[in-house]
Amino acid sequence: MSLSSSLSLVLYLSMVTRTTGTTTK
Repeated sequence: MSLSSSLSLVLYLSMVTRTTGTTTK
């Protein structure tokens, strides 16, 4: 796994977690 792909994956995961967290709240 390259650094850029893993970085984008983390960014995507954090974004999804933020959206789901706000939606649940």
